[in-house]
Amino acid sequence: MLQAITNKITKELKLAIGENKVSDSKYTRIAYRLSHSTETLLFDPDDFTPGCVVWPERVEDIQTILTIASEHEVPIVPVAGRTCSSDSEGIKGGIALDLSRMNQVIEFSEGTQRFTAESGICVSECVAYLQK
Repeated sequence: MLQAITNKITKELKLAIGENKVSDSKYTRIAYRLSHSTETLLFDPDDFTPGCVVWPERVEDIQTILTIASEHEVPIVPVAGRTCSSDSEGIKGGIALDLSRMNQVIEFSEGTQRFTAESGICVSECVAYLQK
């Protein structure tokens, strides 16, 4: 059965991946609870408030977060971009996994015009890469 995150689990995440990559502040959690889509107005916003938000910067951070969440049966909602009118809704007491810090172009092929990039990259960052 899924569990809500606790202060103990939040501290465990901070120790494992770094304090600057984890927040359980009220205002941060509120910012991550709902998408901007109109249907979210039909629900109680508190039903979507995550217990904490994490910003991994490396694959190893994600592995650590997933391991800790799995051990404690805490749900995770991935978040990326946050630039559209719709995004993922949080899960009350869960972990919002914001991938925006993982925003690097890994490879670009001029011949095929194909990007390989990390999950958190935005279109504007792709354009900036091409303008270099």
